[in-house]
Amino acid sequence: MKFFRVDEEQADKQFFRVLGGTGKCQIASMILKPGQVSGEYGTEHPQSDQILFVMDGNGFALTESEKTQIGAGDLILIEAGEEHQIGCEGTVPLRTLNFYSPPAY
Repeated sequence: MKFFRVDEEQADKQFFRVLGGTGKCQIASMILKPGQVSGEYGTEHPQSDQILFVMDGNGFALTESEKTQIGAGDLILIEAGEEHQIGCEGTVPLRTLNFYSPPAY
């Protein structure tokens, strides 16, 4: 078993942090401040599926097919190679847990 804790001060240091994983999957946390986006629209994991769970906050998920509003409790599957961008549109940070299979970073 491996144990991970999301650092509450992560957003002040870096918005994306790989927490750990195995040879088959990887876990990361992302904390976007209001108005911040995950990066340029595109893909940074062409070989890995991503499951993104929204823990807190509100924002959007932009993919090739649509822009979807997201909020706490939402779960998104971004397929390997699918272009995308995540953004925070609320007044509080958008906090997510991200799962990649196979590992992407």
